[in-house]
Amino acid sequence: MKFDTVVIGAGIGGLTCASLLTKTGRSVGLFEASGALGGCAGAFSRGAFAYPVGATLGLGFQPNGVHQRLMHVLGREIQSFPVDPVMEVKHPHFTIQVKADREAHVQNLQAYFPEISSGIASFYAYVFQIGSTIKQMMQHFPRFPMKNMEDVKRWLRGSSWKTRKLVPLLSQTVYSVLKHHGALDPDFIDYLDGQLIDSMQTDTRHCSALFGLYALDVYHSGSHYVYGGLSQIAETLGDVIESGGNSIYKHEPVHSVTKSRDGFTLQTEDGRSIQARQVILNVPVQSLCDLLDAALFTKLTVKWRQKASQAIWSSCTMYGAIDETYLRNTSLYTQHITVPGGKTNGEHFFLSISSRDDETRAPAGLRSFTISTHTNPRSWIENNDQKSQIEETIYTQLQAKQPEVYEGIQHAFSASPKTWEAFTRRPSGMVGGFPVTRSEAVRGALSVQTPVKGLYMCGDSVFPGASTMGVTYSGIHAFEAVTGLSFTAMEELLYDL
Repeated sequence: MKFDTVVIGAGIGGLTCASLLTKTGRSVGLFEASGALGGCAGAFSRGAFAYPVGATLGLGFQPNGVHQRLMHVLGREIQSFPVDPVMEVKHPHFTIQVKADREAHVQNLQAYFPEISSGIASFYAYVFQIGSTIKQMMQHFPRFPMKNMEDVKRWLRGSSWKTRKLVPLLSQTVYSVLKHHGALDPDFIDYLDGQLIDSMQTDTRHCSALFGLYALDVYHSGSHYVYGGLSQIAETLGDVIESGGNSIYKHEPVHSVTKSRDGFTLQTEDGRSIQARQVILNVPVQSLCDLLDAALFTKLTVKWRQKASQAIWSSCTMYGAIDETYLRNTSLYTQHITVPGGKTNGEHFFLSISSRDDETRAPAGLRSFTISTHTNPRSWIENNDQKSQIEETIYTQLQAKQPEVYEGIQHAFSASPKTWEAFTRRPSGMVGGFPVTRSEAVRGALSVQTPVKGLYMCGDSVFPGASTMGVTYSGIHAFEAVTGLSFTAMEELLYDL
């Protein structure tokens, strides 16, 4: 088998890249180890119910959002609607609705934290200012770390005099910005930690100010519920690839990648040999030591090899069904912080419930739900009782803070990091990318261009990191790096037509 390009892994990043390559007439083979598309944003069915594997809240579907722009270029559409409130946050000391409108959100927070009211106003004015500046830059799909003059030009195209204000943030954390604005209240920090652990995989004390402030603003740029779940992104992109004449090979894990005279040779576990001029890896960087042959792996720089040995978070997840007669004005998305400062193992978890009119996920009268909590995958090796302990923590919190959900649960089951590893084929079930700390966000960031010519990478291991928005950006970056084409030029051509 021969292809112009082989993409390994059918996560959202790999599917984005492969769909754009298909759109521009390239020969692409997409190989996926599991039987499902979407990776951590995929879905599975059990009986009459469909469950999002992990990611649930839709970001980037608003006008000029990255998903909306991608679907426009591909001539497709995904059904969704904006949610407001974005979510509820339930903490032992407060319950807060996260309003979609920026001004209403700030006023809501000031009402809950009156002692730091002026600090909150000042902090969020800065958050929204930084968010607007970065959003403008991201419209041009800048790549980082910069590898060539084209990357420099991209940053310059998205830059303005306002961009200079971003430079000091490179050396700051969200916590230091909070301190500057006089908003250091322990409960308010808990609230922000909850927002950042889900989006940046770290907390205010460690999170890069540059990316953390942008993440806090993104929730107010257009949070959406996607009918059928975020796996609809994957299914739509998969259809673009196959209807465009290319193939997706499910249940066909690639066993090895070696350098050949004309590009690369890949071997699947079934013994199939594949030739490709370029290879795009949509796998965690931790997979590279096993996937690349020894000669190829040693060509990676020290930074890449160190990243390949660095552990990240995994997830423990619960799935189930709720009788909707128990639900009154329950938010579709709820973040729980069960103990002050809690971040893992049920001490912080995110609940999403299917919409009443979404019968693709549950029969009439019932709703499907997904609950996810961060966990350390290595700790599960020594403690097999963790799953039941986490379940008990979650049930206790629901009974206290969302009794209508607790009482309405009809059935539920859980997935450990080992389950995640089996479903996604990610080592130790690691998900979510690297924590976006001050050091990782800049010095530690990986580019879509690996140190090996013709070998590229997309997904949550490379810039700009996790979330369906982040990996979609990386898929577009990989497409542009492979082809030399510009995504924005493709958009302009469509508008001219």
